[in-house]
Parts: sequence; C-alpha cells; structure tokens
Amino acid sequence: MMENKEDKIKGFMFNRFDGIFNELTLDVEYDDDYLYGKWLNERNEEIFHRNNWGYLWVIECGTYRKLRSYSVSFKYKLLNLNEFEKLLIEYLNGKYSGQFNGKLIREIGDENHCLDEG
Repeated sequence: MMENKEDKIKGFMFNRFDGIFNELTLDVEYDDDYLYGKWLNERNEEIFHRNNWGYLWVIECGTYRKLRSYSVSFKYKLLNLNEFEKLLIEYLNGKYSGQFNGKLIREIGDENHCLDEG
C-alpha cells in the first residue's frame, strides 16, 4: 500500500521532532489535581513547559524556531503555522501521554515572540 502525502509529511516531521525531543529531558510533577511538565536541555535549562490546562508554552525560542523551520523547508511546503502546531501537538501527545496520565496538550501558548527572524 502506498503511503499518502500526509503520512509522508507526518513521518518526516516526527523523525525531525524525535531528533530534538530525544535530546531533552522531561521532568513531570503531578498529583490528583495538578500536572506540570518541563523539557530541559543538557544544561538543565527549561525549553518548553506544559501546564495543567493543556497548554504547551515555548520558553526558549531557538528550539521552537528549529522545529518550525522543518515545517517550512520540507519539499512539499504544505505546513502553515496552524498545521505545524497541530502536528507538533499530535506528536507530543503520542510520545508523552503516558507521562501525563493521558491528559492531552490542546494548544501551544503565546509563542509569537519566537516567530521573528532574529
């Protein structure tokens, strides 16, 4: 069975996401009412965090820009910002849902400060 274009894009992006998230450490704190997670780099600096309400917040712009650049440089050039964010959320929910007791990430917080070219 031939892979469709959407599956090819998803496979390409998820492999690139793996390249970044496999190098980050996820630290999760939770009890019955509270859930918080943060992704840390090798220097123990926070890159992303998620809160109890399903928001993923971008803390360090460089990593976010790198992830985003994959979505606009891919040969199909089909992923606008909303499509990229949907795919990133799908990836994170698939990869980390067990660590978050099945609580899903629903949205990416205000990362607009990370979208400049600087």
